Amino acid sequence: MIGDRRMPLSGTITELRPRRRLVVTDATPDGMLVTMTIELTEEEGGTGLELRQGPCPVSGCAGAEGAWEQAMDKLVALLAAA
Repeated sequence: MIGDRRMPLSGTITELRPRRRLVVTDATPDGMLVTMTIELTEEEGGTGLELRQGPCPVSGCAGAEGAWEQAMDKLVALLAAA
């Protein structure tokens, strides 16, 4: 969700390694395929998270970056409250 706007996803999981890696391919409204990769790694004192998304059209890069920053802020708050 960006602000009050929901961003529905209808992608296909192309790779799943439990507790390690998730790869999803989705299409933008204009039909361009985008791949999102989430990698989890063990780190001292916790878990590292790396997120990659692309290719990202120039017009959508800033929006995607802001959306992921917002999502990570929400995840940090959720984990802090746990």
